[in-house]
Parts: sequence; C-alpha cells; structure tokens
Amino acid sequence: MLKRALGKTIQELRRSAGITQTELGERAKLHRTYISEVENGSRNLSLETIANLAAALECPLPKLFSRMQHALTHMAENPSEEVMASSEAETG
Repeated sequence: MLKRALGKTIQELRRSAGITQTELGERAKLHRTYISEVENGSRNLSLETIANLAAALECPLPKLFSRMQHALTHMAENPSEEVMASSEAETG
C-alpha cells in the first residue's frame, strides 16, 4: 500500500504541475516507463529517487511525505477504492 500511496501522490503532483510523465522523467533523469511504474505503485523507490522526483516536481520532501500520508489514510479508510485502483492499474 505504501508504493501505491507514493505513486498516487507523485501522479497528483505531476498533474497539478501540468507536466507529462516524459517531462517528469527528463527532469528526474528517469525513463517515462519508470515514472509510469512509480505512479502505478509497482516500483520500490530508493530515498535518492524519491528525493530526485520531489526536486523535479519542485515539492519539498516533507510536503511529499505529508501528502503520501494523507493518501495512505484515505486508502486505509476506503479499501474498496484501493482494490479498484489496483485492478485498473493491472488491466490499464
């Protein structure tokens, strides 16, 4: 659930910044498919990669982790939404 919450947070930050996965990847020096896997919650990121993504999104790490905690709380309170999101990620 942690990877999914982090991925959802990064996706929300990227979308609110109005940038594509490709652009985020270029800023963070990562491939677009890696960004997609991060957003889908299928990648286990190192702290260095998380820091690079936060910098590329111009988001301080405390803010990123705070938003991730909010996403985790929402997922814990709404487990049926998490199951649906996981199913969509696997088929989409």
